[in-house]
Amino acid sequence: MSRGRRVPRPTEPGRWEIRFWRDSVEKDWNKLVAAAENNVRAAWDWLSEKPRERTDRNHPLKGELGYWKQGKLQYDRWQHEVTGGARIWFLIDDDRRTIYIEQVHTSHPKKTD
Repeated sequence: MSRGRRVPRPTEPGRWEIRFWRDSVEKDWNKLVAAAENNVRAAWDWLSEKPRERTDRNHPLKGELGYWKQGKLQYDRWQHEVTGGARIWFLIDDDRRTIYIEQVHTSHPKKTD
């Protein structure tokens, strides 16, 4: 048992569940929350409600970055712009109605230039 561990927000009916892809992503997530808490909260709400809605701030990545594949698993990879530079890269699992936060960038990721 871990005293003091945060209680995750329950998923409301019809919303997508949000999970970390790897434990290491949680550290970067917490850094982003510390830097832009209100924006991260808005991003969480967006991703849990309408992760596939395309806007200037929420869209699939292009080319080879647009998907994640390992063995038989393949997911679409999207990006949500949290601030002018900060980004959340996420994978969409339609079968489980789950969003996996794969990468968190506190500044603009160079891979997308």
